[in-house]
Amino acid sequence: RRHTRSEAERRRLDALLAYARDGQHCRRAALLRLLDYEGGGERPETRCCDVCDAAEAQAEYAAGLREEAPLIDFFRRNRRAFTLNTALSILSAAENIRWTEEDAKQALGELIRMKKLKISRNLLWKNRVSAVEGKG
Repeated sequence: RRHTRSEAERRRLDALLAYARDGQHCRRAALLRLLDYEGGGERPETRCCDVCDAAEAQAEYAAGLREEAPLIDFFRRNRRAFTLNTALSILSAAENIRWTEEDAKQALGELIRMKKLKISRNLLWKNRVSAVEGKG
């Protein structure tokens, strides 16, 4: 026996798939539209959308990592002296920065992604971090 979907079922399925695949727009707003809920403009008490959270985090980085210059200077002065894991431990233990290891990992990851820091692949300095010359 062949199962056929009604047009309404197909539209709901298409809307649900579009919701799941959309990484550009607020998922909460899309879900509320799918549920046909107006809400009277009420806002959630806490952040509740992975897309909005990612956009907010990206905006914070776009505004400039406050410690970017000192971090790059640190790796410029200590060229290939530390692996990423060692640097994370040092930075999270520094009293003047007050970062968790996760904060340091995120900051260094962003500087590596922006090609302001690099991890050496050279056998003599394998996995050592240094500042990219001419950057920062």
